[in-house]
Amino acid sequence: VDGGYSDPRRSYRLHPLGGMIAEEVRHFHKLGVAGMSVYADPVGYDAAALNHVVLSRLLWRRREPPERVRRDFLQSLYGPQWEEAAGVYDGSEIHETCAALLALHRAGAAVVACAPEIPQMHVIDHVAGEPTAGAERDVLREAARLVRGEIQELGEVDPAAVDAVLLPGGFGAAKNLCDFAVAGDGCTVHEGVADFLRRAHAAGKPIGAMCIAPVILARVFGPDLSPRLTVGNDADTAAAIEAMGGRHMACAVTDTVVDEANRMVTTPAYMLAGDIGEVFDGAEGFVARLLELCG
Repeated sequence: VDGGYSDPRRSYRLHPLGGMIAEEVRHFHKLGVAGMSVYADPVGYDAAALNHVVLSRLLWRRREPPERVRRDFLQSLYGPQWEEAAGVYDGSEIHETCAALLALHRAGAAVVACAPEIPQMHVIDHVAGEPTAGAERDVLREAARLVRGEIQELGEVDPAAVDAVLLPGGFGAAKNLCDFAVAGDGCTVHEGVADFLRRAHAAGKPIGAMCIAPVILARVFGPDLSPRLTVGNDADTAAAIEAMGGRHMACAVTDTVVDEANRMVTTPAYMLAGDIGEVFDGAEGFVARLLELCG
């Protein structure tokens, strides 16, 4: 929480994520807090509506899983299309992306979001955990959901014009940006992604990767640079990184591995994290170390 008003002993702003809202509702209930109020700028209602619904439901049913509240809300709002948003099993990991965006914002960094305009490998029903037959989604348009439409096609961004590059995790990194999820250490990185990363490195830009995304750096840079990378302590993925020419370093969940010589920064995130709090804690340090290399 952020004690954000005139009397921080009595007023709080909740972090805008359902899981964290649930934790804080239960925490305040144990403290004997009688009620809560939420402030939101009216122009941000489209983003805040879900958080308001989660908070309202949990104030009455504090043991209800926030993911169930999210599902009910999105089904009511969007109907059969509710599950089309990007998600961990077929796109960017939403918690990791939000954690990185928040850490960048708090550090005063401006974000230039981009993604290739290519089809997703497949679309996963995140309730059933199975591919949706016949469904098709575009990586660029799904990624746009995570940044409220403020995004560019990858080819439109000059890597020499940014200060650093950051890749969040999620299966999208291993299914869409490369095919590691099916090909392992024999994977191929999407040509546009590989070219972007090579040009960024050649321009001296630091590159950060979270969760499974370090496999992309191993594939692109491993044979020539042998970068020091981490996915935490997952033995199979670590072995694949080594097979592609990278040097895997074991790492605690909230820690970061920095390869200063090659200007690369990696953190385990959900390759090791047990909850959203560990993801956010790790992202803070990860982003701080990435930005240190920009100086």
